[in-house]
Amino acid sequence: MTSQQIYEEAVAGVIRQRRFGKSLLSSTIHNYFAGDKEMFEGLEAG
Repeated sequence: MTSQQIYEEAVAGVIRQRRFGKSLLSSTIHNYFAGDKEMFEGLEAG
């Protein structure tokens, strides 16, 4: 799902792993969409 698709959807659900904090997840999503490429370098998401 691209960022454009997320913005176009009325509802976007995000599933997180157990014991994976909401704050960590939200900061990860923020950095991904803010364009912080170094953080995701070498990952499939990057």
